[in-house]
Amino acid sequence: MKKRKKIPKPIPDLKASLEKLNKLVYSPGYFYALLIMIAHDLFLTLDDFAEVDWWSRLSYQEVAFLFGLLIKRPIELSVYPSPENAETYIQTTYQLMKDIHDYYGFVSIDALLGETLELQKAGKEIPDSPPLFNSPESIIEAVFYGDSGAYDFQYWESAPKRYAADNDWIQEKLGFSISDAVHLSQDAKKSGEARIKQKTQWKTYQEFCNWILGAFSFSTLDLSLSEPTAKMIIDYFSVVPGKVNAELASPNDKNDLIIKPIIQLSDGRYLLPVSFHLAQAVDERPFHIMKEIEATYFDPTALKHRGDYTEQISFETLKKVFGEKNVFRGVKVKRKKGADHTDIDVLVLLGNKAIIVQAKSKKMNLISRQGNLKQLAKDFKKAVQEAYEQGIIARKHVLARDAVLEDSSGNIIEPDESLNEAYIIVTTTDNYPALELQLHAFLRKEPNNPFPMAVNIYDLDILATYLRDPYDFLYYVNQRIKLADKIFSGTEIGCLGYHLNQRLYLDPKGRYDRMMITDDFAQLVDDDIMRQRYGETEQEKKSKLYNKWKNESFKKLVEQLKSSGVPGFVDAIFLLFSISSETADKLVEMIEIAKKKAINDGKTHTFAMPVDNASGGFTFVVKPNRLEDLFKHVQVYAYARKRISKANEWLGMGCYADSVNIIDCATYSRDPWTPDPKDDELAKKIIGKSGQQISRKIGRNEPCYCGSGIKYKRCCYLKK
Repeated sequence: MKKRKKIPKPIPDLKASLEKLNKLVYSPGYFYALLIMIAHDLFLTLDDFAEVDWWSRLSYQEVAFLFGLLIKRPIELSVYPSPENAETYIQTTYQLMKDIHDYYGFVSIDALLGETLELQKAGKEIPDSPPLFNSPESIIEAVFYGDSGAYDFQYWESAPKRYAADNDWIQEKLGFSISDAVHLSQDAKKSGEARIKQKTQWKTYQEFCNWILGAFSFSTLDLSLSEPTAKMIIDYFSVVPGKVNAELASPNDKNDLIIKPIIQLSDGRYLLPVSFHLAQAVDERPFHIMKEIEATYFDPTALKHRGDYTEQISFETLKKVFGEKNVFRGVKVKRKKGADHTDIDVLVLLGNKAIIVQAKSKKMNLISRQGNLKQLAKDFKKAVQEAYEQGIIARKHVLARDAVLEDSSGNIIEPDESLNEAYIIVTTTDNYPALELQLHAFLRKEPNNPFPMAVNIYDLDILATYLRDPYDFLYYVNQRIKLADKIFSGTEIGCLGYHLNQRLYLDPKGRYDRMMITDDFAQLVDDDIMRQRYGETEQEKKSKLYNKWKNESFKKLVEQLKSSGVPGFVDAIFLLFSISSETADKLVEMIEIAKKKAINDGKTHTFAMPVDNASGGFTFVVKPNRLEDLFKHVQVYAYARKRISKANEWLGMGCYADSVNIIDCATYSRDPWTPDPKDDELAKKIIGKSGQQISRKIGRNEPCYCGSGIKYKRCCYLKK
C-alpha cells in the first residue's frame, strides 16, 4: 500500500508536540513537577484499582520517557518551581502526552481506513479482520501504550529461577547474586512506599518538593544488603544524568532508563521513579550483561539456559493445575514406522483432551518496537509462528495416534483412546508486547487448523492462579481457541477478567458474532490481585472480579461428573460450563421438583431442556425404586431426546429419589445428528412412554453410552 501523504487536520502534529515536550522538561523546577505527577498517577489505594481512569494518568512507559528526556542533562536539585509554575508544567505535560498518544492512535486508524478504501476501490474483498499492523505508528501505539505484561512480584519470583543455571557466572563476573538484586529492588520499593504514606506538614512549597524527592529516593542505608554489595548492584542498574540518552527524542527511541531504572543524584542519593521497572530490569538485564561481558558464554550457554527455563517454568506452572501425573516435559513424538518425528516441550493430558505447549525464548527487538513492520513479522515468526507450526505437526500425530509419545526419561505416554482434541499453547519467556494483537495480524495457518493461544510465562502464571481446577483451566483454553477469531482483546488478562466476571462465551445464534473485550476487565484482575497480596480479609471481599452467582447444587453436580473418571465427560462438563446462570438454576430446580414428585407418587419422572444456544440439551430421569435399572433408562431417554431435538450433543443424567447425590449416573454423546427415519420413529415411541422402563439394545460397534467415544465392545461392555 502506498503511503498516504496527507494527514487529516484533527491529527495532532507529532513533531511540534515532541519539540515542546523536549523544551518543557528543562524548564526551571520541572523535575519536581514531574515527581508530583507520578506520585499522583502511580500511587493508588486498594479501593482505586478497579475504578481508576488510567487514560487520564501517565503510564509506566510515559513516565520513563519523560525522565528519559530529563536525564539527557544533569538534574538541578536546587532549582524549585513555584506552585503556579508547577501546576502549569503538569497541565502542559498531560496535554502534550495526550497529543502524542492521539497522534499514534489517529494515524493508525487513518492507515487502516485508507487500506480498506483502496481494497474497496480495487473491487477486492474486505477481510472481516483488517490488518492491525499496517503502519509504523500502529506498532508503536500497541507496544508503547500496551500493558506492562507482568506484575513486579512475578519478576521477583522469576529472576532467581531464570538465572539459577547462570548463578556461578553472575556471582563471579558481577560480584552479587540475582537474589541480592531482587532484595534491593524490594527494599527500594518498600522505602519509597513508606515515605509517601507518611503524614507530613510543610511550611513552604520548597519543603514539599524536598519531601516528594525523598519519597522517590533511597540510600544504601535504606537497604538490607551490605553497602559494597548494594553499590555493585546499583552500578549495573543505574544511570548518571547528562551521560545517557543522547539520541532519545520520541517514545519509540531507545531509552536507557528502562534497563537501568535507578538515577544517580548529585547529592549521593538514588532516585527510583518507577519501582516496577527495577523489578523488570532485575529479571531481564542480566541476560544482556552476559552478552556484553562474555559473548562466548552468552552463546550458546546462556541462550540454552534461557530456552530451558521457558520450558521448565511452563511445565511447573501447568503441573500445579493438572497434577504431576498428567503433565510431561520434553516429549518426543516418534512415528511408529521410524519416519519423521517432532518434539513437544510440555504435554498435558486430561480425559479426552490434550494441551501441547511449545516454549520459545525469542524477544521482540528494538527495531520492531520502533515500528519496523518487516522486523516485527520476523520476530513473530521466530517467537510464535515456528512454535505453532511445530505444535500443529505434533497435534496431527497425537490425534491420529500414529506416533509413539516418549517423555524425557524414555517412558511411553499413552493418551486415552477417546482423545478427540489437542490445544496448542505457545509460551514466550519475556513480556512480548501486543502478543494477542500480533497473533491476529501475522499468524499463518491452514483453514482447518485451530488457532493457538500465545501467552508469556507471567500470564500463564496468572491463568494458573485463577483457574486452579484443571477442568476450569481446560475450558478456558477451549473457549479461547474456539472463539479466537470472534473474541478480541488487547491482553490475555483482559480475556481472563471477562471470563471470571461474565463467562467467555459467544452465542452462535445471538445478535452479535464478534466481541471486543476492553481493558476494564484486565483492571478487575489487577484490583483483585492487589487486594489478595496487600489487603486484609475485608478488602479482599470488596473485589469486583467474580460473578456473584452461586448455586451449590449445580456446583455439586459438576463436581460429581469431574470425579467420575470417565474421559468423555470432559465434554459434558464443558457443556454445563457453557450454560447461563439462569439455565443452571432452572436445571437444578427441575431436578429437585422431579425428585419430590417421585417420592410423593412413587412413579418415574423425566424432563428435558435445551441448552442456551439450542445445539444440545439435557435430560433427567428420577426413579423411586432402586431395584429398577436407572442407567439404562437414562441412556435410552437421552438418545431419544437427542434424536427428536436434532442435536449434536446431549447430556443425560439420572438419580434415585432418595439419593443424597445430585446425579447417580450420566451418559453423554457428541455424535453429530444425521437423518434416520427408523431411529426417529423409535425415538418418538420412547418419548411417548418416557415414564416407563424402555430398553434399546446397544450395538457392540456403536459408541459407548458413557461418552468415551470408544466402541461399546471395547469400553463398558468389557467392564460389565
